[in-house]
Amino acid sequence: IAFRSLEGKIRDKDEQWKTAVHEAGHAVAALVLAPESLSTATIIPQGRVRGHVRFVRGESITESIDVVEDNAVIALSGSAAEEIILGKRYTSSMDDFTKARRNIFFLLWGIGAYGIEFAGFASSQHGEQPLSTTLAEKGELICSEKLKEFYNESTNIISENKDLVELIAHSLVEKSTLSKDDLLSLYKMKEEQKGA
Repeated sequence: IAFRSLEGKIRDKDEQWKTAVHEAGHAVAALVLAPESLSTATIIPQGRVRGHVRFVRGESITESIDVVEDNAVIALSGSAAEEIILGKRYTSSMDDFTKARRNIFFLLWGIGAYGIEFAGFASSQHGEQPLSTTLAEKGELICSEKLKEFYNESTNIISENKDLVELIAHSLVEKSTLSKDDLLSLYKMKEEQKGA
């Protein structure tokens, strides 16, 4: 059976499975780190996106460092799932890495986390840049280190919950979309099996 995306491209079973594994990775990390914010997971293509996991955010626009870091780990977990379940990355996960990087830069430049003090910014064709080149280089180094740290955390979450990732991926292939209740039910079932 082939599936047509919104762009009219054929989605074969193999591509559908790869997308399901990727989205299941995001969902599992969210179930572990922030289950209250999870809304749905789907492999129904929308525009150029093959699938997505939707979140419900609280009303507060300010989030703790832990929440922003968890969001970065969740963003990287789709790629981690592909590597662990499929043996390598298949989908273009550049958007996920960009989201994780954006979270880290918010912590660095927005609130001065990781030992960086606010130093002012200058506008350029590349967006807002720190006034100090040395500070910008230090920020890039910290960002690279944090990306590695968060990717390792996402890999650990996926490795510890590999069976759950596969269960959610199979469910996504079967149903295309899973609600928060569906995801929580699968998570609870796997947790009960671990405890038995």
